[in-house]
Amino acid sequence: MNLRIFYRRLNEYYDGMKTYRAEWFLKDSLVEAKRQKHEEAVLIILNELGGFYRAMGRYSEAAPLFVDAICTLIWCVLPVTGDNARRQNRPRSST
Repeated sequence: MNLRIFYRRLNEYYDGMKTYRAEWFLKDSLVEAKRQKHEEAVLIILNELGGFYRAMGRYSEAAPLFVDAICTLIWCVLPVTGDNARRQNRPRSST
């Protein structure tokens, strides 16, 4: 998943005040990122979708997404970035 393209498309929906399309795009992108096992994209999209719901006043839908984002960060993203990557002899993420 190319995150530059993701953000460009998301901004187009927001700039055009097409919030219903932004929600659809975020949900679809989350499914695709999970399918690709792209943990950093999953983290980013969970946060974006949670922020979207928060901005819409849909707090009960936002909160679980933020919890999922924290879990994704702790269990999937942090172990392969920074000092952890060097300790595990794994390449650092460049996203």
